[in-house]
Amino acid sequence: MELDILLERSDALHEALAEAVGDLDAVPAAERATVTMDALLLSHQHSTALRLTLEADLGASAIGLLRMQYEAVLRAVWALFAADASDIAALAAPLTPGTLKAAKSLGLAAELLTAIEKSQAPDDLKRSLREFRTSSWDVLNSYIHAGIHPLRRVDGNAVHELVTALKMSNGLAAISSALMVIVGQRSKRQGDINVVCAGYQDCMPARHNGS
Repeated sequence: MELDILLERSDALHEALAEAVGDLDAVPAAERATVTMDALLLSHQHSTALRLTLEADLGASAIGLLRMQYEAVLRAVWALFAADASDIAALAAPLTPGTLKAAKSLGLAAELLTAIEKSQAPDDLKRSLREFRTSSWDVLNSYIHAGIHPLRRVDGNAVHELVTALKMSNGLAAISSALMVIVGQRSKRQGDINVVCAGYQDCMPARHNGS
């Protein structure tokens, strides 16, 4: 699929996912729920920014945003299934020099993924997060740190990378939408999300469809 067509389909996918998720006003006030939802909303912000950046023909920056989106989803899954109460409290506290110092000890992506693997998170979710990191982490690091991938991009390969990145972003958006209905206590809407994903399989990585 060409990138411009995929962008149009991706915008439609995100509109359909938002409709399937529905109103989120009923999110519980518990700290774990609010921290998880904050991370999920952050991931959606990165997803929107990624598509806008691609539309502006700023592909290297868009791929950098994919890592930010993944880490936001990863943080949300960790907060929901693996984080200790003290970790949640540290992230829920008002931002001050003291709380900032405490939050620095909460772990990076690899540590979060390890904790998730040991948690009661669904196996399909664990697999999706693990496979994302295995397949893309070195490339994403290269883009984040101005390595050889962004500096020596070849036009033909660049288009393939952008299409792949957008599909991966859409897959993460499907995951975060599914988590939103769990946190928002609207689990019956999971079926609506599955229907949306089934209708947009061409927009997502084959192994992550409907996850």
